[in-house]
Amino acid sequence: MPLIPVNNTRLFVDEIGSGPTIVFLHGGFGLDSSYFRPYLDPLSQWFHCLFVDLRGNGRSDEVEATSITLPNILKDLEALRAHYQLGSWVIMGHSGGGLVSQLYGLRYPHSLRKLIIMSSFGQIPFDAPDWREGPKRFDLPQATRGFNTFLKGVATDDEYRKANLDIAPLFFADPEKADLTPFMHIQYRVAPFNQLFNTHGKTNLLPDLPKLAMPLLAIHGREDWRVPVAEAERVVDLVPDGNLLVLGNAGHFPFFEQSQECVVAIRDFAQES
Repeated sequence: MPLIPVNNTRLFVDEIGSGPTIVFLHGGFGLDSSYFRPYLDPLSQWFHCLFVDLRGNGRSDEVEATSITLPNILKDLEALRAHYQLGSWVIMGHSGGGLVSQLYGLRYPHSLRKLIIMSSFGQIPFDAPDWREGPKRFDLPQATRGFNTFLKGVATDDEYRKANLDIAPLFFADPEKADLTPFMHIQYRVAPFNQLFNTHGKTNLLPDLPKLAMPLLAIHGREDWRVPVAEAERVVDLVPDGNLLVLGNAGHFPFFEQSQECVVAIRDFAQES
C-alpha cells in the first residue's frame, strides 16, 4: 500500500528494489516524487528505493496547511524510518528536499548513514542574482507569464500547475530541447508551497553544517540558473566530509539530462563502505 501512516497523516511512498534503503525527497515545495522516475529507477538494481511525497504534498493525504512545517516533515521522515524498521538509511534530497535532508541529518544524525543533495542549498534566500534574471537570455513568452503569476501570488492548485509548466523549460540546460513530460504528471499542491515559504522562507543552516557527521555528496548542474553551483560549493566547504560533482549540460534537474551519470554517482557514493 503506497500510503504509509505517520504522525496523524499518511505519506505516499513509491517503493521499488531491494538492498540498502535510499529515500528520495522532492523539491518544490508543492510537487511530488513522480519526477524522479524513471530516470533514477536503475538504482533499484542495488538499493531499496523509497520515493516519498512529503506531508501535504502531491499524492500524500491533504492536511491542515498550518501543520506543513519543517519540524513536522522531519518527524514524519523519522516515523517512516521506524515504519520500515531501519537502523539507518541514505537520503537524497532534490532542491528544497535537499534542505530538508540536511535538517534531518542535523536533527537525527544516527538515523542517516549518508546524505546526497542535488541542485540544493544550505540557506534561503541564498546569495544569487535575482531569480528573474537568469531566464532573460531565453525568448520564452510563456516563462514570462509564469514568473508574473508567481510574483502576483498563486492561490489555487491549477494556477500553481500552470505557472510551473510555463517556467519548466528554463530548468533545462537547453530549453528548446526540454521534455516536459515529467512535469505533466506531477500532482501540484499550492498549500505546501505557500505555507513553507511563508513560515520557512528564511532558513540558514550554514552555521550548523560543520556539525553534519555523515558523508555528503552534492550533485549540481553547471547550467542551473535557479540555484547557482556556488550554493552547493558553500555547503560542501562547510561539511567535514563534503564532496561535489558538477555535471555539464545539465540544469536544475540533472537526472533528466545526465541520468546515467547521476545513477552512477549515487550508486558509488551510497553503497556500503
